[in-house]
Order: sequence, then structure tokens, then C-alpha cells
Amino acid sequence: MKWLFKFITKKLDKKMNTTIREIYTYNEGALISTSIFWEASEKFAQNRGVIIDNNSSHIYFKMMIDNEELSVTFYKNKSNGTTDICVENREKALKKALESIRVKP
Repeated sequence: MKWLFKFITKKLDKKMNTTIREIYTYNEGALISTSIFWEASEKFAQNRGVIIDNNSSHIYFKMMIDNEELSVTFYKNKSNGTTDICVENREKALKKALESIRVKP
């Protein structure tokens, strides 16, 4: 039974990594709807040490792909229970966040 859990986890990791890489490559910074169930996204994040609040409708974490640090955010699509994903270069995401909170004269 343990082998089945490892197989499913490995398959989920591969699908999630591929999806995140494709979103980053072709739609960086955009919010993309996926067919990935929210529970699978939670499990993927938990496998990376992310602590998840049970009532949260989003999950944020850092991830490395091709020696690049990325900001990955999963949003729960409440209408169908799937996950919407946004992936950005971490430096760009931080810069954008800082610019958005600056008070303009």
C-alpha cells in the first residue's frame, strides 16, 4: 500500500511541476484556471513544507525551477473546486507588491 501512495505522490508532483513550468513559460503573472482539484494542490504544497490554514482559499509558496526562484500562488475556485494558479519570477513579484503599496503624493 505504501508503494501506491508513493506512486500517486510522484505522479501528482510531475503534473504540478509541468503545469507550473508551463504557466511560468507562457503566462507569467497571469491567473490561469486549471482542472487540478484543490485538494491535490493542497497536498502538493504540503509536500513542500507549506503550512495550510484549513479555511484558506489561497496558498502561496516559493519554488525553484531552472535555477530561478518563483512565487507560486494557488487560488481555490469555489464554483467548481479546482485550482487557479499564478506563477511569477519572485523578484518581479516582490517589486510589483512593493510598488502597489507605496503611497503616492
